[in-house]
Amino acid sequence: LRTGLLVRDAKQRLSAAQVLQHPWVQGCAPENTLPTPLVLQRNSCAKDLTSFAAEAIAMNRQLAQCEEDAGQDQPVVIRATSRCLQLSPPSQSKLAQRRQRASLSATPCRP
Repeated sequence: LRTGLLVRDAKQRLSAAQVLQHPWVQGCAPENTLPTPLVLQRNSCAKDLTSFAAEAIAMNRQLAQCEEDAGQDQPVVIRATSRCLQLSPPSQSKLAQRRQRASLSATPCRP
């Protein structure tokens, strides 16, 4: 359908009647699922992993610096450099809120 519509020459392009007769428009097309959600999730996980690795490297650098300073009798203080290392209260968790909304919408209404 897409290739039939994306033709520069109007004479070779599908007509409106041909488009309306196409199985996809009629609702008879096969149920082929697209891998887009999985690809997006995989990309997001890769970004999260890269971010976590950068955080770990920064933390290791900070620990190494603290170990050097510990020889000078200074207290060791480690600061989290990013929000991802901090936990929020469960009531403010976006994931928990989404799950709660999903469970409420999935619950059938009883008269």
